[in-house]
Amino acid sequence: MSKKPIHEELEQCVKELKKKALQIEQAEAAVRESEERYRRITEAVTDYVFSVRVDNGYTVETVHGPGCVAVTGYSPEDFASDPYLWIQMVHEEDQEVVQEQAERMLLGQDVQPIEHRIWRKDSIIRWVRNTLVPQYNQEGDLLSYDGLVRDIHDRKQAEEELQKAHDELELCVEKRTAELVEANKDLQHEMKERKRLEKALMQREKLKTLGAVASEVAHEIRNPLVSIGGFAKRLKQKFPGSLECDIILTESQRLEGILSRIRSYLEPIEIHPQECSVNTIIAECLNLLSSEMEQRQVTGQLDLAPGLQTARTDPEILAQIFINLIRNITEAMDEGGTLLVKTFESDQDLHIEFKNQSPGLKIEDSETLFMPFAEGSQSMGIPLCYRLLKDMGGLLYFTQEKDYMVLTVSLSKKIEYPLKKEIPDGVGLDLVRDWASVHP
Repeated sequence: MSKKPIHEELEQCVKELKKKALQIEQAEAAVRESEERYRRITEAVTDYVFSVRVDNGYTVETVHGPGCVAVTGYSPEDFASDPYLWIQMVHEEDQEVVQEQAERMLLGQDVQPIEHRIWRKDSIIRWVRNTLVPQYNQEGDLLSYDGLVRDIHDRKQAEEELQKAHDELELCVEKRTAELVEANKDLQHEMKERKRLEKALMQREKLKTLGAVASEVAHEIRNPLVSIGGFAKRLKQKFPGSLECDIILTESQRLEGILSRIRSYLEPIEIHPQECSVNTIIAECLNLLSSEMEQRQVTGQLDLAPGLQTARTDPEILAQIFINLIRNITEAMDEGGTLLVKTFESDQDLHIEFKNQSPGLKIEDSETLFMPFAEGSQSMGIPLCYRLLKDMGGLLYFTQEKDYMVLTVSLSKKIEYPLKKEIPDGVGLDLVRDWASVHP
């Protein structure tokens, strides 16, 4: 029997070796593919199960499933070798909650799932949800319980981001709301100020028109009135007992008084501004009028703002205004009471408020207070104060509250007068006394 040549045998061996090498290579590729598939599956695992065996209320054995590696980084062997690893891997701030859950389970109490943080083996913090399920015997004794640990870190991060965005939105809303509230306050203030200025402008136009008419009327009446009065005196001399002559003379004198009021109201004033203390002038005016106020059983009460900015105005004219207002407002207090005088300031103005107790008093048309010859007007005091303040760049306005009437003087902080004469410091209050004494 013939044998194959050696080279043929060698070729056959090479072919078999190549075939085996290909098989080995395919096997290795299959192993690598399996390992990669296992790795992907392991990485996708977010849950793992552990079991705890209980005897007489005490833990005697704990077994962690293989899925613990994907969630915690620790293997079942790591947990088996260290019985305290399950609590040591819990974040320090959450250990008390986790221990309380386990203790409640061992005591047979109702246990709810908890969410807490753990330190993975690679020192990364992860959020997990821990749910315990008890197993009891027929007598109701706890034999064991299973735990399901689920990785919820992505959800927690999403919740934190959502909460952060919500907080930022709330902050933006609060900030914007505050800005809108502030803008609304500014708008309300601006509307109120504009309304006040419009009212003041309307009042000034009325007074301007009234002044022009009154001046013309006074001029036209004066000449015939002088003639009427002169002829009435002559007739009185001829007929001393004539009642008609007495009436003509009386009415002529009354008309002369009205013309004098018109002349004094329309007479221009010269303003001599200087820096003066409004609080000091008010206190001095109340002191000067104290005896008159006592006779009317009126008590003055001061509420003067400390550190009130000085006003650049004419102290004599300002004192004249204050005295007129105090006299007029106390005359309205038939039954006496308290006159409150308050000073305060805003960004643009200094304010002086005169507030009297006047229960039952109701002024239907407050604008008539500032009209010098309105029907029923008994005094030129308030209209004159309004006119003097107007000439000094200030404002007088009236409001009515329950049982109170309020007159408020406003002096602008930015008024600049053309200086005709500077009055030395200290001069002005002495003139107040003189003016008050001759204008009862």
